Amino acid sequence: MHLNNIFSLDNRTCTDVIYGGYLLSYSRDISDALNDQIWEQSRCSSCINITFHFPDKPTYKMLDQTQIWEDKYLNFQQCVDNVTAYDEWAFRNGTTICQTCKDPLENLFNYFWKIYIDPDTDFCVDVETIMNDTMHLWNDVWKCADTKDRKKDRPLMIITLIVLIIFTLLFYSASYIQGGGRQRNFILYSGMPVVEERARLLSTSASGSDLAVVNFQRSNRIRAMSHKEEPLNPDEDQLTQYRERCAGHVEKLKEILDECNDRVNSRTETEETCHQEMMDYIHELDHCVGDAQSVQGPEITITQIFDFAFADLVGSL
Repeated sequence: MHLNNIFSLDNRTCTDVIYGGYLLSYSRDISDALNDQIWEQSRCSSCINITFHFPDKPTYKMLDQTQIWEDKYLNFQQCVDNVTAYDEWAFRNGTTICQTCKDPLENLFNYFWKIYIDPDTDFCVDVETIMNDTMHLWNDVWKCADTKDRKKDRPLMIITLIVLIIFTLLFYSASYIQGGGRQRNFILYSGMPVVEERARLLSTSASGSDLAVVNFQRSNRIRAMSHKEEPLNPDEDQLTQYRERCAGHVEKLKEILDECNDRVNSRTETEETCHQEMMDYIHELDHCVGDAQSVQGPEITITQIFDFAFADLVGSL
């Protein structure tokens, strides 16, 4: 509070003067920090070495690799100056420069590239910038890029294309051989005629007469295989007769399954039709088991009845 009431010659309070001097003391630290950061990120120590001699002036010395690069660059620059000294059009056209200064540029670039790819040595940003500008002039402005280098990409592209074609042919050939040599046909289902059995099963507008015909055909097929047409022999063991009869039904079920597979593969009937037909026959097998239980009592199980039947079926498979 006491310093706020005391003013300096420029009509500022002592508090402002002290605070301004406090901020000014940081300006040197900030400047040194920025300079050090720029110096490190620019890799200036890779090109030049500075030796300080307080209070005398510091001495500057370029590193050997930088000095060699500078000599090669000045040699290339002198070549360009000699070509364009008396012909300003030569600098824009570049044809004479490309023919005359090709060797100095290759010498310069080879040395720079050898240092650039070496992990133990490095160049500063100034050298890299000068080289980028030089190559831009040579390739883009003077159009001196070697046509041989451009032609080298063409065989590589052709070889890559041939390899891709070979792998594609091998892939499809292996798929064809693995598929048994069958030719794959692409089917446009929207252009195929509607299968009648499938239409009857899926369409809600199917007539009752059509459904009656299908059910009648299926009932005749199942009735022909039904065990109820022949009565059991009362002189023989009824359980054995039921086992043999159910074994016959299992064989018939296997025949229906094989027949349905053939029909589905040949597209004469849909999978839904065969599935429904097999379900109906399984119901007939259920009736066979129910009749056996009614004769021998509820203690007989389905497993006991089908032991003999499925043993023969598994043996045939």
